[in-house]
Amino acid sequence: MTLQFEQGVDIKESSVIEAFQQAGYLLMESTEENRVLMDEKNNHIGIGVSSNQSQVVLVLVVANKHICVTSNTQEDEGRVMVRGLMLNEEFGLNLVTVTDLDTKQEVLSVGPEKITFDRKSKEYTVQMDLPDAFNAYRRFYVDMHLSTNPESIAYGRIKAEKVAKRKLKLEQRFYCRKFPDLSVIDLESLVF
Repeated sequence: MTLQFEQGVDIKESSVIEAFQQAGYLLMESTEENRVLMDEKNNHIGIGVSSNQSQVVLVLVVANKHICVTSNTQEDEGRVMVRGLMLNEEFGLNLVTVTDLDTKQEVLSVGPEKITFDRKSKEYTVQMDLPDAFNAYRRFYVDMHLSTNPESIAYGRIKAEKVAKRKLKLEQRFYCRKFPDLSVIDLESLVF
């Protein structure tokens, strides 16, 4: 959805904010968009907003996913915990990989031995112990791979054989970008 600013109008911050609000209201005006948004099968919504001097663009993505990430937290130096819910009991989280976006090299692979799963609540936790070299990666993505045979996944136990990634379903990918650590920036040299 694109909203055009009128030519010759002095565009101020308040004009852009108003255009964002109008675009949001427009999402609910279409019967088809309402039907998609209210469909109980759809459980993920993404909204992207961008603007320049002549227009505001709003993108709405609605999807049905089998898994939901509810939090990513850094527990201590070098350890990240990813928590979430399995939304479809026909699938099980079997593998989480981290790939450097620039080199396309996989830098971490976490299998069932580092995943806990509560079958009753459907909550999972992935313990990601990051390698020392991980700090060198500025842009990366995390892939969540699912198995269609969740009962066979030995959560919390080391398995003799690894599951081939090609036998799993890539369900979700999210991109991450690390920002500079403020502790290493000379704040006195910054001009505000």
